Formats: sequence, structure tokens, C-alpha cells
Amino acid sequence: LPNATEAIAAYSIYYRVTSFSLNPIIAVGIALLPYAANRYGDRDAPGLRRGIREAGQFSVLYTLLFVTPAMLLLGGTLARALAESPLTTEYAATAMLIVPGACLLSIAFLLCRPVFEGMNNGKPGLVVALIRYLLLTAPGAWLGIRIAEGLGQPALYGLMAGLLVSMAAGLQNGSTGNLPSLALRTCNVTGFVVEIGMSLGLLVRERMACSVPTAC
Repeated sequence: LPNATEAIAAYSIYYRVTSFSLNPIIAVGIALLPYAANRYGDRDAPGLRRGIREAGQFSVLYTLLFVTPAMLLLGGTLARALAESPLTTEYAATAMLIVPGACLLSIAFLLCRPVFEGMNNGKPGLVVALIRYLLLTAPGAWLGIRIAEGLGQPALYGLMAGLLVSMAAGLQNGSTGNLPSLALRTCNVTGFVVEIGMSLGLLVRERMACSVPTAC
């Protein structure tokens, strides 16, 4: 990367702020694991759908009403406080504007993986992680850098955009027949809650049907 020292420092700031911003969503996901296990054990499909819907609603609203305004109003201040050079500050201030998008794209994975684990089905989360990290991350980052440089923008911006696209593509390609539309509208805030509820509802019905020996 050109200006590699400043770019790495700015990306580190972006990563730390994003990780901090995701903490409430991660906490909700952790709470969903025993909740999903209990609802699945009781064959309470409506209760599981309600729980994941409410968790999704909270996560989206938290991102839109708290993270987004905080980054818009305080992102530059955070960048100046954490950066040590003017160029790092410039890079980091722009990166702060991407934090809400990173949070939105992380919601489906952070909420659904513990739900699947609570239902004794860790395969979807594993598939998404493998596709994202082994197949998409490096090509997405490389392509983003090339596009940014072609447009006369800092390579760091292309790197971050490429990683976000890789995340979204990993969610879409990791969806299976049991998970027909969970990942397809992750970026669509208005449709996210409906899609996540419908997708998990289909999965719950299929899993509960298969729990009866004569049903599969």
C-alpha cells in the first residue's frame, strides 16, 4: 500500500472502533444461543422467530440510531484523538464513516451463528466463515485496491470497501437450502427483520420436522 504506515495505523483505528461498536450486537448474539437451544428443545418455533426478530430489530436500530450518529458527529474527533499524523487522521476520519456499514453487514452472522449452534447445527456459520476468509477476502481486498487506485483514491479506501463487499458476498454464497434468503437482503435495512424472521422460520420448521424419526 502507498503510505503503508499511515494506512495500517488508520485501519487499526477503524478496526478497533468497529469492534467496540459491535459489542452490544455480540452480546445479544451470545444471549441468543441458550435462548435458541431452549426454544428448539421445547419445539417453540414462534418463540424462536420472535426472539431472532427482536434481536435483529434491536441490532439494526442500535446501528442506525446510535452508531451512525456517533460516527457522523464524533468520527473526526476520534480520528484526531487516536491518530499521530495528519495523513493517518485523514484516513481514519474517512474510515469512521464506514463503521455503521460494517456493523450492519455483521448483524446476520453475529446473530444467526449462535442460533444455529443452539440448534446443534454449526454448519452454516462455518460455511460462511470459510467462504469469506479463505475464498473472498484476499481477492476482494486486491480488487478494491486496484479500483481505488484507478479512481485516484487512496488504496486504503479500496481495501476497506473490498473487505465489506467480501463480507456481503460471503453471506450470500454461504446461504443454503435451509437458509434460503437470510443473507440476500442483509444490506437492505428495511427488509432485514422480515427476511431474517422468515428464513429462520423455514429452518426451524425443517429441523423440527426432521426431529421426528418418520418425517425425514
